[in-house]
Amino acid sequence: MRTRLRPEERQEQLLDAAIQVAFDVGWDRITQQLVASYVGCSPSLVCNYWPTIVELKATVMRAAVRREIISILAQGLAMRDSTALAAPPALRVQAAAWLAK
Repeated sequence: MRTRLRPEERQEQLLDAAIQVAFDVGWDRITQQLVASYVGCSPSLVCNYWPTIVELKATVMRAAVRREIISILAQGLAMRDSTALAAPPALRVQAAAWLAK
């Protein structure tokens, strides 16, 4: 029997899955369909929280900055994402070093 999650819990679960997708296939390749497949739900559920891919990717990048996930932040810097470019300087330096590897 499935447990019904509260909306906040479901959104966090989906965000965690989106971050995992970014690790596995790259931040620039995140899709609602991939996130849904990682969680085992329908893509429409992901779209309830992030109606566009732009919103989903922006949320993932904000989470990467907040959680200090350097590899995803580095991908954002490489793509000139505004959230990545506005990250704290110390994180940007770490991300630039990660890119230089």
